[in-house]
Amino acid sequence: MAKKPDKCLCAFCRLERRIYRKKHISPTNILLAMIASLVVMMGVWQAIDARVLVLFVFCLAIAELFIQIRWRLTLACPFCGFDPVLYIKDPQQAAAKVRVKLELAKESTALLSAHNPWTHLAPLRKKSRRNNLGEMAREEKISDSTSLPSSQI
Repeated sequence: MAKKPDKCLCAFCRLERRIYRKKHISPTNILLAMIASLVVMMGVWQAIDARVLVLFVFCLAIAELFIQIRWRLTLACPFCGFDPVLYIKDPQQAAAKVRVKLELAKESTALLSAHNPWTHLAPLRKKSRRNNLGEMAREEKISDSTSLPSSQI
């Protein structure tokens, strides 16, 4: 009944991990909330009561809350600490979080495990001198094309 977590690769350390892709409640969760509220209604009031609607909405809210929390907690990589949601909102804060997690992994025995994030990190790519000169030339063309002609000055 419960959907098992999917396997995916971390965008930063490239280690395989499991995440839940389900972010919101499904019709199955709505049905289960309805059944739970009806069972509680019969247990508490022993008759059909309109207060069951409040209980049903409460069960739906709790189900949505737990599914959202489960999705959010499994999204961050347990090995390197990379969090894609945090990266979209604030890349510097995500980088700081990864840096702290990698330093902790470096100091602990995690370097000996199969899930060592240091072994799968991509090497840093430095911009070559040719690329830097090409970007500078492009910027000069853009600034020249937007400036006013000398006859209008």
